[in-house]
Amino acid sequence: MQGQTIIFGGFDSRFAASAAVKMHAAGWQAIYCDTLDSLERTLAGKADEIAMVVLDDQLAPHDYGSKTEMIARISNDWPLLVAVSNSEFSAALEFVRAGATNVAIKPIPVDRIVLLVEQTLHSYADVPKVKTKAPEKTRSRGRFENAQTAWHKSGYRGFIGTSAPMIALYDQIELIARSNATVMIKGESGTGKEVCAEAIHQASARADQAFIPVNCGAIPDGLMESELFGHVKGGFTGAVRDKMGAVQAANGGTLFLDEICEMPLAMQVKLLRFLQSGKIQRVGDPHPVKVDVRIICATNRCPETEAAEGRFREDLLFRLNVLPISMPALRERGTDIGLLAQSFLVQFAKSEGRKLAPLTKNHLDILNRRRWPGNVRELQNLILRACILSNSAEIPANVFAENVPTTDNRRIPRFWQDHANLPSQPDQSWTRSVEGKTLDEIEQTVIEATIERCNGSMLNAAKELSISASTLYRKRERWLEKKAA
Repeated sequence: MQGQTIIFGGFDSRFAASAAVKMHAAGWQAIYCDTLDSLERTLAGKADEIAMVVLDDQLAPHDYGSKTEMIARISNDWPLLVAVSNSEFSAALEFVRAGATNVAIKPIPVDRIVLLVEQTLHSYADVPKVKTKAPEKTRSRGRFENAQTAWHKSGYRGFIGTSAPMIALYDQIELIARSNATVMIKGESGTGKEVCAEAIHQASARADQAFIPVNCGAIPDGLMESELFGHVKGGFTGAVRDKMGAVQAANGGTLFLDEICEMPLAMQVKLLRFLQSGKIQRVGDPHPVKVDVRIICATNRCPETEAAEGRFREDLLFRLNVLPISMPALRERGTDIGLLAQSFLVQFAKSEGRKLAPLTKNHLDILNRRRWPGNVRELQNLILRACILSNSAEIPANVFAENVPTTDNRRIPRFWQDHANLPSQPDQSWTRSVEGKTLDEIEQTVIEATIERCNGSMLNAAKELSISASTLYRKRERWLEKKAA
């Protein structure tokens, strides 16, 4: 570190003054620059004293040409934290690509400014420095190869695959790992969202700290606050001892919130409060605790749609969706299907104590014709089943040929295939039967019929419909409340 001075550029003077007080109390000096000209003069005149720069993204770039070019030039010499407006959160990834060490969503609570500065300095110290004169160069894969973070020829940090969509994903993970900003991983079930989250953690400066995964869809609503934030003895009926929550367990590391769209609205408010303050409050404990955690979340839904329809808080979405990642579906990954299948075959043959011959071109042709609605998880299960059911070293082709899709390549819900009043191929008569109904009413009809066909088993119905059981319970509860009203 060259110095002990933090430069604030472009912020409101009142915020800068309050931030300076906080920084001084933590042992830092702070200099406020309200214009780009004053920022440039300060950077040139006090270069040896500067520890890092905190930049408001609304600061006009002037002769830098663009914001990303301005960020690239500043970040060549100092750690850089960029404050991004809610309306500009989609630009955060571009700022990271341009060289920003960290990004934060405005308004930044003054109480968190010291924590954000320390996080940024920590990240910058642990990332290989490769200077560049233009932001385009920071986007090239060669930057990562020079920094000795290139992936193995067959995969990367738990992933297997070398297809173009996966190479792009690996690039994105390397960029995002440099920041402490929140990440939203989107993708179909079985695409490897948790593998992606752990890869980001392992590639980051937090790799030597805890990675704590939490499935929001698997925790009953009444226990979610305690699971995330912890509780003290006597905090509620049945709390016989103190318990550390997942957030505090991840202190210094990464908290992965899977199925984030399953989180109840009441809990979303508490999560938002934590993201704004950086402090948690255990159930029954009046004293808040400060923690340093990076949040990565994942969903197989469209969070923007969930927010538009009132099931997810829009302000929380802005906080979580700073750095979005889209996971490629298995059907989009081409030759990766063969790489994955052969890798799973070797893995399961070893665990089952079998000696199996490698997959043939005939096997791979069959696998490549499937739709893979369950993605990598479905492929994994298929290979395991083949290992178990094969009586010889050669895998029979018909094991893979089961349920090969029809040529129209449409995914037909099994409910349509098995229920008398819904034909296996949706036609005009079925379309007429739902005319005048809302999507919610059609969904209710399908779900209730599936539960009935599963003899009332909510778990089996949820598996059949490819949704979590908690989602099913929540939908039924909403329909019952609507009916009662």
